[in-house]
Amino acid sequence: MDQVADVMTKDVQTSTENEIILNIARVMYSKKIGSVVVVRSNKPVGIITERDLTCKVVANNIQPKVATARDIMTSPIVSIKPNDNVYYAFKIMNEKGIKKLPVTNETGELIGILTQTDILRYFNQKRKEFVMDALKGVHKGVYAIES
Repeated sequence: MDQVADVMTKDVQTSTENEIILNIARVMYSKKIGSVVVVRSNKPVGIITERDLTCKVVANNIQPKVATARDIMTSPIVSIKPNDNVYYAFKIMNEKGIKKLPVTNETGELIGILTQTDILRYFNQKRKEFVMDALKGVHKGVYAIES
C-alpha cells in the first residue's frame, strides 16, 4: 500500500506567525496554492487557507496590511507522518473535514503537505492502473458475474 511520502507535495510554502496577511495572500496567489503552513522552528503551528482569508479576513473586514498569520491561522493543526497509509490520511481528512494535512517527521518538523489534490491524483492513477490491468486480463475472473 502506498504511503503518504509517495503522494505528498514536498515543496511547502511556509510563513512565520508574524508575517502580515497581505504577504501571505500574495504568495498564495503567485504560487497558485491554497494554503501556507505557519511554522515555528520548522515545526507547524498553524495553517492559513483560502477559506481563512475569505471567512476570517474579508468577512470580518480585517486589514491584511496589519493582521498577522497568528491572528487568523487555524491552530492547532492536524498532521500526519510520511509512512502513514494514503487511505488512512484520506479517512482523517474526511472525518475532520479538512483539505490539507501537513506531513511531519519523527521530530515534528514539516517535510511536506498532503492535499485533496494529491489524494485525487493518487486515486485517479490507481483507477487508470486498474483499468489498464483489466484490459490486459490481469483481473480476469475476479469480477466474474455468475449466472
